[in-house]
Amino acid sequence: MNIVIKCDCGNKIEMDVCPKKYLQLRDNLERGNFCFDGAEIKDNKLKEFRIRCCKCNNWITLGVG
Repeated sequence: MNIVIKCDCGNKIEMDVCPKKYLQLRDNLERGNFCFDGAEIKDNKLKEFRIRCCKCNNWITLGVG
């Protein structure tokens, strides 16, 4: 599998993940000049998290539940 995150400013990271394997998202984001920028947890479940571009400070929030 391949995960691609690309910001409007041109910053981009591609993460190749072997099938049925674990990817540490936070570490990979930091290598690509992105960062994990917080999360919302309700009832002990992750509801959403934010990814920020470290070059231009744009961000997105991803819902997971």
